[in-house]
Amino acid sequence: MRTPWLRVSGFVVALLVLVAPPAFAAVTATPDPLNQGVVAVGQTITDVVTLTHSSGGSDQVSSITETGAQCNQFTVTPQVALPVNLTGSQTLLLDVEFAPTSAGNKTCTITVLDASAQTLDTFIVNGTGGVPDISLSSGTLTFTALVGSSQARTLTVSNVGNVPLNLTSVGPASGGAATDYSVSPESMDPIDPGGSMVVTITFTAGAAGARNSSFAIVSDDPDEASVSVTLNGTGQTAIMAFNPAMQDFGVVEAGTTATDTIAVQNTGTGTLSLTSATITGNEASWFSFTNTPQSGCLGAQTCNYAPLTFTAGQSRSIGIRCSPPSGSSVTGGATLTFTGNETSGPTDVPLFCTGGVVVFDISSS
Repeated sequence: MRTPWLRVSGFVVALLVLVAPPAFAAVTATPDPLNQGVVAVGQTITDVVTLTHSSGGSDQVSSITETGAQCNQFTVTPQVALPVNLTGSQTLLLDVEFAPTSAGNKTCTITVLDASAQTLDTFIVNGTGGVPDISLSSGTLTFTALVGSSQARTLTVSNVGNVPLNLTSVGPASGGAATDYSVSPESMDPIDPGGSMVVTITFTAGAAGARNSSFAIVSDDPDEASVSVTLNGTGQTAIMAFNPAMQDFGVVEAGTTATDTIAVQNTGTGTLSLTSATITGNEASWFSFTNTPQSGCLGAQTCNYAPLTFTAGQSRSIGIRCSPPSGSSVTGGATLTFTGNETSGPTDVPLFCTGGVVVFDISSS
């Protein structure tokens, strides 16, 4: 209290001025602010705020109001019906429900009023409406495989949202050459925010040419409930052609060796890979390989390649020898067989060789 003086018409009058003490809240809310975190749109979470009486005497909590454009996302309900009289350090519990209807940050100011509509306390509630958000490492996968062979690729499914992504289905392939594809998700468990899951797609070419299809991933992403992945596959062929188709060495003097080559060409659209060549048959011992095109095969009836590859249209020469045994005067036959990843066509080349005997004609004149 202070006492100023006022002079009026020669008199001095003392004025008594009372200064009110500073105001303070009659109740205190904890926590303040209440952060209800990230809640998926369409889901609900309920937390509790405690109002603690903090003034002398008694105060009546009569009503609670909400202020703010986003307060429709929150509902505040006292656990005891109002009005409630609080004395001493008594408390009143409030249930605060957060039910976001859209994504983003939400906030609301809560005011606690007494019977005279005077403010006892205010506090803030906030939360974030969360949504899952699916993201794929690629929307199109491309495959190439020989007919009857397989190629596998992987696709990463990520959740770039802020609540778990729930998967309903992953695949199977549908449309086009769907039977050429298998779709295998790593897991169907929910994908946490920032997490990912791998899907393995295996293409087994059922025929030559374009073998296309697609598959869908269905989830609870609100704006991409179903995303499609395009599968572009090409079935290729590996086909051997031989020139000559039959190798005949003709007459070779017994005890000597004749050498020739056979051209092997890949007339398919993919890569031909040969792993071995073998000579078999009754007179297989007459025939053997040279060091063309791979060293280490000279004189052998089996040559293992490392492997020997042919791009589409490429040709290579294979060296073959015929060595009829001494004294032989008959035609010997065998079969040269190639082993590889051929999809169709011939794999064998017949081999023939006739042992010759030198005849000396001695005549006297």
